[in-house]
Amino acid sequence: MDIAPGTIIQQKYQVESKLGEGSSSIVYKAIDLDLKKPIALKLLREELAMLPSRRKRFLREARIAARLIHPAVMPVRAIGEWQNTLYLVMDFHPGKTLRSILKEHTLTLEEVRSLAGQMLLCLRDAHKMPEHGVTDAGDRRSYSAPFQSGFSAATHHTGCSNS
Repeated sequence: MDIAPGTIIQQKYQVESKLGEGSSSIVYKAIDLDLKKPIALKLLREELAMLPSRRKRFLREARIAARLIHPAVMPVRAIGEWQNTLYLVMDFHPGKTLRSILKEHTLTLEEVRSLAGQMLLCLRDAHKMPEHGVTDAGDRRSYSAPFQSGFSAATHHTGCSNS
């Protein structure tokens, strides 16, 4: 399901552009019309939205991610349904995906260590508490879109990004 720029979802979010896609979801940059700020809108793929098990998983992961408070996890602000597919709303952070960075250049050993270290700290902290609750673990510099595609959407803000 490709959503055209200008499309308004739930009378609240206006789609601007597609940011990326994975095997289970598509992420768009949109504007929250109430708050007048950019957001990332992640929609479960249409073909998966018809499967009760995938809907349940998407909602479960969105709810867990919404409870995570960690500098390396993109905050989930809302969940909903539009045209029979589920979506979640996250903060928008400009930058590059790890995939796009890897297409541009080979990471140095220092960059790999930095990214891997940040991701491992995030995973460690996310699994410290029951149901993956998290406490603030200090300053981290990479963000990950919650679950679904793992860390494929990690954005690095220390030398690998233009933000």
